[in-house]
Amino acid sequence: MSDLKVVRQLSYSAALQAVPEIANSQHTMAESVASSTTTMDTILKELLAIQSSISSLEHTVSTNTTEVQGLRNEVVKFKISMQSTDARLSAVENLIDKIPDNSQDIGYLQQKVIELEDRSRRNNLRIIGLPEQIEKDNILDFLTSFLPTLTKITFSQPLDLQRAHRVHSREITTSARPRHVFACCLRDQQARQIIMAAKKHGPYEYDSS
Repeated sequence: MSDLKVVRQLSYSAALQAVPEIANSQHTMAESVASSTTTMDTILKELLAIQSSISSLEHTVSTNTTEVQGLRNEVVKFKISMQSTDARLSAVENLIDKIPDNSQDIGYLQQKVIELEDRSRRNNLRIIGLPEQIEKDNILDFLTSFLPTLTKITFSQPLDLQRAHRVHSREITTSARPRHVFACCLRDQQARQIIMAAKKHGPYEYDSS
């Protein structure tokens, strides 16, 4: 019985000696857990910061994508504008290439106009002293029959007058003298015949006027 008591006393004494070691071990574990918690908090904060940075980066990328798309649209518009400009320049170049030909055509047409004006002037007749109202309502028809009778010319073809009129209107003429009559022959040969006959004959008289 005495031996057993000694053993129990020794075990109890060993247990008492082990208590400080256990306490130290628990304290160390608590410190380790606290340190781990602090580390986890730090990691969590860093992860949140990284997530915020990623969100900001995504927003920046989205903004840049929108701007790039806008620039792409502007480039497409500019390309279309350049194509239109090229087409207009090509059309202008074609017109410039045609300028020499057009200049020749213009020169030819100007010459024809001059010739027609000269011919028209050569074919013009001026009749002075023809009494007013003698032509009644149609001076062109009157002169067509009157001039061959007056000049006693037998034309190879009927006299053909393009136009005929008196200068000015009667209302604005204060002179008692008859207004001049202008007529234009279609055929220059007939105009020359009338002018030559008038030069050869001298002034004509109509109804002794």
